[in-house]
Amino acid sequence: MSGLLLAYQEGGWGMHPILMLGIASIYITVERINQLYFKMNINKEHFFKSLTTYLLKGDLEGMLLVCDQNQAPMSKVVKGCLIKLINRGT
Repeated sequence: MSGLLLAYQEGGWGMHPILMLGIASIYITVERINQLYFKMNINKEHFFKSLTTYLLKGDLEGMLLVCDQNQAPMSKVVKGCLIKLINRGT
């Protein structure tokens, strides 16, 4: 029998929750990496080029629309800053 399996059996019932927590932590880590680096990735050049176009026109509402079209965290941060900027001006 493998040394790891033997140690698991000798650990008793307390090893089961430890194993489950280990599996859950690996699952959460993989899911977060997938979300943040693959699904929520944004084309930064296109995003900032679109924002700059509206900025040069002075169209803050258009900038908000660009931010709403992207679900990436960076887009949400920029949107929050724009909302503060708009509220400060009124």
